Amino acid sequence: MLSMLVAKMGVCHNILGLVGKTPMIRLNRVVSNIPAVVMAKLECFNPSGSTKDRIVLSMVLDAERRGLIHPGNTLVEATSGNTGIALAMVGAAKGYNVVIVAHDKISDEKRRIIEAYGAKVIIKPRGVPLSSPEHYYTFAKMLAEKTPGAVMLDQFKNPANPLAHYRTTAREILEQVGRSIDVFVAGIGTGGTITGVAKALKEENPRTRVVGVEPEGSTISGGVPHSYEIEGIGDGREIPLDVLDLGLVDEIVKVSDREAFLMARRLAREEGLLVGGSSGAAVAALQKIGVEKDSVVVVLFPDSGDRYLTKIFSDEWMTEHRYL
Repeated sequence: MLSMLVAKMGVCHNILGLVGKTPMIRLNRVVSNIPAVVMAKLECFNPSGSTKDRIVLSMVLDAERRGLIHPGNTLVEATSGNTGIALAMVGAAKGYNVVIVAHDKISDEKRRIIEAYGAKVIIKPRGVPLSSPEHYYTFAKMLAEKTPGAVMLDQFKNPANPLAHYRTTAREILEQVGRSIDVFVAGIGTGGTITGVAKALKEENPRTRVVGVEPEGSTISGGVPHSYEIEGIGDGREIPLDVLDLGLVDEIVKVSDREAFLMARRLAREEGLLVGGSSGAAVAALQKIGVEKDSVVVVLFPDSGDRYLTKIFSDEWMTEHRYL
C-alpha cells in the first residue's frame, strides 16, 4: 500500500530512477556566428553528473537479467573517470562492491567522488602498452579474473552500452526537439554514445549528419598519436572500441586541448553552463564545420565541469600547461 502511494506521488524507488530524461537548452552567445539552431543535451543532469549513468545502469541490469551478477559481487571497471563514478553510484544503490582502475590523467575530483560512494580506486600510469599488466585496462581484466565473485562489465565491448543511448538518449532528443535532427555532434570515447544515438537518429532521418569529435593525438580517425589532456574522449591506439560503429559516423573532427578547454570556459562564462572539456571539444568542433542555414544541430554535453575545477577552470593549471 505504501509503495503504491509513493509511486503515485512520483517518488522514485531509489536514485537510479533519476537516470535519463535530461534537459536540452538552446546555445546562444558561443554559437552566435553559426546560422543554425544549436541545442545542447545536458547529460550533467544525470544523478552522478554524466551520461555514463545510462550505460552503467544498462550494463548492470543486463548482467543481472542474465544471472551474471548479484548484489554482493564485486564489479571491476577500467575507466577515465565518469564510468567509475556512475558504477560507484549504482553499486552503492544496489549493494555491489566496486573497484575502479583508472589511468593517472583522472582528475582529483573524479577520484574523490568515486571514493565518496564507497568504491576503491586504483591508479595506473599513462603511456603503458596494452600488453603490459600495468596498463589500466589490462590490470582491470586481470583483477576481475583473479578476484572471487568479481565481474568486469567492460564498457568498451559491452553491447548494452550503445543500446542504452539508442533506447533512451536518442529517443529523448527526438521527443524534445519535436522533429528529425540535421546535425548531431558528440565526442567519441568508447563509441557507445555516438553509435547508439546515431543509429536511432538515422532511422528517423537517414540524412542526419553525424559528427564525431576526438582530441588531437587520438587516432580513432588516424594520424600521429601523442598525449592529450582532454578526459573521456579519444584513444584508438590501444583498447579496441568494439561498440563503436564508424559506419554511422559521417566525419570526425580533431580538436586541440586548448580549443576544448577555452570553449568549456566560454560555456561557463557566456552561457552559464559549467560543463567539462569534452563538451567544450564538441562546440569547438562545431565551429570548424559548415552547417546549413536554419538547420537543427544537437550537441551532446557528457558531464559537469565541477569535476575539473582544479584543471580546466584553474587559471594556474591552464597557465602551467600553456593554454592561457
